[in-house]
Amino acid sequence: KLERPDLAKKKTELITQQNEFKVTLAQLEALLLEKLANAEGDILDDTELILSLEEAKKTSDDVKEKVVFAQEMEAKINETSEFYRPTGSRGSLLFFLLCDLCKMHTFYKYSLDSFVMVVTRAVNSVTLRKPKEPKKVEEVVE
Repeated sequence: KLERPDLAKKKTELITQQNEFKVTLAQLEALLLEKLANAEGDILDDTELILSLEEAKKTSDDVKEKVVFAQEMEAKINETSEFYRPTGSRGSLLFFLLCDLCKMHTFYKYSLDSFVMVVTRAVNSVTLRKPKEPKKVEEVVE
């Protein structure tokens, strides 16, 4: 989130959108089942039911297309996020090493908040580059 807030925001929006799609599909399913259950006589003669079925199918197809697009975008965002995994791994190693320093002397106690503050300052001091550049990961790691 700190390195690429635009990607974090986009991923949150995609998750929200996918949840809305699921709700929409569930509502369509419930509506169709209700109309089919309340249908009287021959179903093929009920034009209102047929029109609502066609509308539901069209809406369902639209939602499915949007879900596919959202999944593709999420895959791209996840791929971009993977560039930061080595940096995160090094950061967690550094934090746990700092935590173990207190075993040598009680003077060396560090809280998670102070560590996050230091890392945040370090990330903010590095100029942003395109995430596909391998130098970005190496700069933050060093």
